[in-house]
Amino acid sequence: AEVYGTVIQSLRETRAKRLTQQEKLDIIQDYRSDPQMTLKECAKKYGTSVKNISRWQKELIDAKLIAADDTTE
Repeated sequence: AEVYGTVIQSLRETRAKRLTQQEKLDIIQDYRSDPQMTLKECAKKYGTSVKNISRWQKELIDAKLIAADDTTE
């Protein structure tokens, strides 16, 4: 949880900066690890859009960094 707090703080401080693949992976892993979290809640938590979360998840699946069968929405 501490890692995600650091990611959240970093996102809030530098909204315009592009996220690294690792930062996107951390966000998607956080989303997937909480079955109660919706895409909308995840997007709000990290200060981004639902569209971005969905796109990052697809990119990570296509890059074979996460499994396709773990998607929840």
